[in-house]
Amino acid sequence: MKQFITLLFLVSLINLSAQELQEYSELINLDDEFEIVKNCKEEFREKSLTELWTKNQYNHRFGFIGKNYQRLHVIFISIIRNNEEPDQFYVYGKSKVDDNIYPFQGTIEIKEAYYLKSLEYFGENSGIIAGEYRFYEGESASHTGIFEGKFVSYWEKDDFGKIHYKDFPFEGNNQFAGTWLKYEGTKPLIANWGTFRIPNSGGLDVGTSEFGVDLKYKEHGWESFLNYRFYGVDKETKNKAEAEELKTWWKE
Repeated sequence: MKQFITLLFLVSLINLSAQELQEYSELINLDDEFEIVKNCKEEFREKSLTELWTKNQYNHRFGFIGKNYQRLHVIFISIIRNNEEPDQFYVYGKSKVDDNIYPFQGTIEIKEAYYLKSLEYFGENSGIIAGEYRFYEGESASHTGIFEGKFVSYWEKDDFGKIHYKDFPFEGNNQFAGTWLKYEGTKPLIANWGTFRIPNSGGLDVGTSEFGVDLKYKEHGWESFLNYRFYGVDKETKNKAEAEELKTWWKE
């Protein structure tokens, strides 16, 4: 299905510039044909985009790191525009793998922004932005490093011109895909995350109408997710899993 979506996306670009969104094609997860209406990158330099990257991230952002799809949590706590470079945003957040929680800081930089038109998009009411990110975890702790890669985010504009996060519970939004490299390390690990879905998640995501985890990865940090989201467990186990899933770990 994902291969079909990617192919559909590439086909839809036949009549567009060869450069438009091409390097982000693997992150595009729209399930219908669409066209780029116009570039809006200049306009976005005057818009607040904080909500775009912070909404729905607490209980609906999922991620993994490494070839065994070890569960990765990523939270953005503060996002501030760089006034000298308005396409760039300073980001402060935290990452979590198992019980290891590390703060990070870095940047998100918008490279492309377009209005889109399709069944889900209506001319100049909604669209896509794409760009790059780099986040540095604190070097004082062990097992820390650098996240970097590319992202795409979908947005919509209200009647007052304010930019909002666009809900895509089935396809996913805020798709971040790249690597994590340990300081002084030589072998980067795949590290991807997103809201409702994870980009390029291979055999991990077996869900259809919503994100679902293959049981064979349960022991890689996904046990509480599986016990909380799905049936077949006793009430005590489910309550414990719910508490774990809803825990505000980034405030610790």
